[in-house]
Amino acid sequence: MAEGTQSYMGLAVPLLGESEIVAQTAATDILTITGAGSHTGDFLVCQNSAGSELAVIDISGNITGTSLDVTGQVEVASLAITGISTADIPLGQAGVTTYSVSGLATTDVVVISPTGLLVGAIVVDKVEVSTLTVRNLGS
Repeated sequence: MAEGTQSYMGLAVPLLGESEIVAQTAATDILTITGAGSHTGDFLVCQNSAGSELAVIDISGNITGTSLDVTGQVEVASLAITGISTADIPLGQAGVTTYSVSGLATTDVVVISPTGLLVGAIVVDKVEVSTLTVRNLGS
């Protein structure tokens, strides 16, 4: 999608208070974040008032969060979940049912195959799910 080039009188988003960005055209990106040529920091960090990072989009486009709740259909080429202590993964496609995996170490990997088997260290070709819930993601 095309990048927007408009601004309101050259002003930036306010540092305090709430803000809303409203698209003026249907075919233009609402917000584009572009790093410098030598950029190595994160693109976006969401944190609470104590400074704890709750969600991060890093320079490579990887998304990290303290938890992830997705409603609707999710389609991925591969699904690998690492660094979790518990996982509740309800999957509604390909005969896959809800899995509850407990007692995992932070180095364990949980992968669900399209046939509904719980397997380890294998990347999935394609999984379509209606709901994916992962709790305690991270440490």
